[in-house]
Amino acid sequence: MRRCIWLLGTTIWRSYIPSAAPDFYAFDNAKRFVGDELMQRIKAAHAGGAVYAWHVTEPQVQINGNTARITYVNRGSVQKAADKNDVTWLESAFLREQNGSWRIAFPHSTRAP
Repeated sequence: MRRCIWLLGTTIWRSYIPSAAPDFYAFDNAKRFVGDELMQRIKAAHAGGAVYAWHVTEPQVQINGNTARITYVNRGSVQKAADKNDVTWLESAFLREQNGSWRIAFPHSTRAP
């Protein structure tokens, strides 16, 4: 999960796609994103000059057969031009093991106060 979060914060986000399950979807800003739509949104933000620094902390993992749940605190920042804001998110993800690899099926993120 740390690797996935780090990749999403960089311009090499395409490396994240093999980590996603075929039925991957997520909600962000009151919109449902399927497949690589969320990655495309992040790519567009990078192209627009946004810089993300994301750091997974306090991870807790529960595995049950070929499914897993992870919860963690994502402490980082969002920078646009000279404006940098420290941000914390409370995040979780549902993962499924497929062919010996863990794939993210559904992530969730809530901005912490």
